[in-house]
Amino acid sequence: MFDNLELTALLKKHPIFGSLSDEKLTMIVSDTRCKIGTADNGEDISANGLGLFLITSGSVLVFRKGTGLPVLLQRLGKGNVFGAASLFGGENEDVTILRSENGASVFFMPIELITELVRTDSGFAMSYIAFLSGKIRFLNRRMSELSAPSVTQKLAAFLLREENGIAQTKVKLASALGVGRASLYRALDELTESGLISVDGKSVTVIDSEGLSNII
Repeated sequence: MFDNLELTALLKKHPIFGSLSDEKLTMIVSDTRCKIGTADNGEDISANGLGLFLITSGSVLVFRKGTGLPVLLQRLGKGNVFGAASLFGGENEDVTILRSENGASVFFMPIELITELVRTDSGFAMSYIAFLSGKIRFLNRRMSELSAPSVTQKLAAFLLREENGIAQTKVKLASALGVGRASLYRALDELTESGLISVDGKSVTVIDSEGLSNII
């Protein structure tokens, strides 16, 4: 369980809350409307009310809702926030599936508290808008990856977005691309044989980023 000082430090590092004074950060973590919840590994997380959720331990997998293979949109770790995009949408319908990984715990801040901050602190409001703009850019890139004509092109686009390569199981990588494992293996082999990437166990390293760009 996190104490108030640890929660304050996590909030201070996040782009949405970084502009707030220490006094306001202390007010947030001391607010009785906020609470900490936990979820077992592999357990789906329900928003259970509008608000922002700060991950205090573990990680959260964000999947796209829909038919067919589950598609992993994003993996959020300690210090990341989710719930921002749907907070002021006017409806409480989940468009994604949130799943705990490594026993995630989250700090919940209700919409009433966030609304008060938006109305009374212009710096916070601008930080919130900037965060949403970045989220839109990220989702646009992910949609471009997922809509690429071939599995090889999907994989190339995904790898180019990852700054330091990837280190995850083939099952999770296939889920991130929305493809089957057999198709993923063929794409990995193709890029490896072309000298564009190297694969060592769970690790995939980009060797020739320009070459990857040319096939997208």
